[in-house]
Amino acid sequence: MTNPTNHDQFPRRSTTTHHNPEPGTSILEDKAALTDEQIDTEIEQLEGWSRDGKFLKKDFVFANFKEINRFLPHLTASVVSQNHHPDFSFISGEKKVSIEVTTHSEGGLTQADLNLARALNDWNN
Repeated sequence: MTNPTNHDQFPRRSTTTHHNPEPGTSILEDKAALTDEQIDTEIEQLEGWSRDGKFLKKDFVFANFKEINRFLPHLTASVVSQNHHPDFSFISGEKKVSIEVTTHSEGGLTQADLNLARALNDWNN
């Protein structure tokens, strides 16, 4: 029986794109494996992101629910356009959206994780 969540069904390719493509389009995930050195160098350029083992994490904290309402469409559009799907949670009492990203099929961090983090950081409230 085929597992419908098998991430290997999606084609892989390398890309140098680090931003969202045109609205309504998506890119193929870049599952190029990264060394610890590459990850550490790249994460220095990703404001607010930290590394926790095989995950990149960031908490987006908002002043009010109006800001959250403006951020969520950016989050979902970035997930679709980057074709990469993070785990995220909304903590209403703290007005916080917590994002955790890794490439499960590769067992760790890849270029796709960095690309998604950059796309999410492109949000302007």
